[in-house]
Amino acid sequence: MATETTQLARETSEEVAASYRPVMVPGERVRTTLMDEDPHGWTLRIEIRNAGAGPATFIRALHDPSGAVAENWSLGSLAPGETARLAFRVSSHTAMSQILLDYRDLGGRAYSTAIVLDHPQAPAEHIRVYDVRFARDVSFTDLGDAVPQPGLKRLPIEG
Repeated sequence: MATETTQLARETSEEVAASYRPVMVPGERVRTTLMDEDPHGWTLRIEIRNAGAGPATFIRALHDPSGAVAENWSLGSLAPGETARLAFRVSSHTAMSQILLDYRDLGGRAYSTAIVLDHPQAPAEHIRVYDVRFARDVSFTDLGDAVPQPGLKRLPIEG
C-alpha cells in the first residue's frame, strides 16, 4: 500500500509540474543580415515563443558556436504564447549553428531548449530550423544564475 501511495504521489507531482511547464520553441522568423558597421560580421535574428502552459522565467540565450549572447532584450520572463525577438552578433557565418536556451518554471525547475539552425548559404532566405531538442534539470548554457547580484539587497527567500 505504501509503495502504491508513493507511486501515485510521484505521478500526481509530475502532472502538476507539467500543468505549468514552459516550453520555448522557435517562432516564425529566422534571418541573418550583414552588420552595417562590419562587412565581415553578421546579425542573426530569431524569434522564440513560449508554447508551454506556464511562464518561462530567468531566460538565458546563447549562440553556438560563436558564444554570442542575445542583445538588448528582457531576460525576465515570457508568458504562455508570448514571443521575443533575439539578435546575436556573430563574426562568421557557419553552415550549422544552434541557439541554446535555459529557463525556469514558476517552481524554479530548470529546462533547456536547443534550436538547431541550418544555413549553408549566406542569404537570409536559406535559413531554416533543422531540429529542436528539449531537456529538464539540465543547463545547455554556461551563463550562470540570477541571484545574488552585487549591489542588490539580499532577500529572505530560498532558491
